[in-house]
Amino acid sequence: MHRRGGSVMAKLAAKTIGGKGRVLLIVADETKFDPRRAQWIKDQAAAFESGISGITVEGRETLAAIISRVNMASNRPTTFTLAVYRDFLKRHPGANAVVSFVGEPIPAAGEAVPNGEAFPPMICFSPTGEHIPELMAQGLVAAAIVPRRGPVAIEKAKGDWFDVMYEVVTPDTVAAWAEAVRRKP
Repeated sequence: MHRRGGSVMAKLAAKTIGGKGRVLLIVADETKFDPRRAQWIKDQAAAFESGISGITVEGRETLAAIISRVNMASNRPTTFTLAVYRDFLKRHPGANAVVSFVGEPIPAAGEAVPNGEAFPPMICFSPTGEHIPELMAQGLVAAAIVPRRGPVAIEKAKGDWFDVMYEVVTPDTVAAWAEAVRRKP
């Protein structure tokens, strides 16, 4: 499932930047996780990098934590804020897009994307999807892998748990995904 996530991210990046360009890759610090989870993180990024052609990794930034349902539910602060994201972009001004395996940048209290502020398009793997609709509306996120909200016929999954667990949303499809979240009991 994790390798498939990396290859889907590669396809989304290629589609977002027209098949050629330079991306900033944001990954989790695998040294902060148990060996099994660390391997999962490494394999996901490796699948992404082996799935890109015509795209160069402009740079790589590492964060100590991944946004998860656990830290969102407990209201623990995230390390990936808009301020951190802006710092990453300053260090990698040649990036045409950003690929984040640590989720989306979470606005800190009182922090927002100012109207007119330009960011390269972001493609992210978001374990919660909580901020994806607002960040897509602001033009910050171009595509995201989020938790699947609708059922998938098991025969369509073909043994691939990725398609059962996750789906891709874009600005054109995020409203329907968010509505499914609101309707869920």
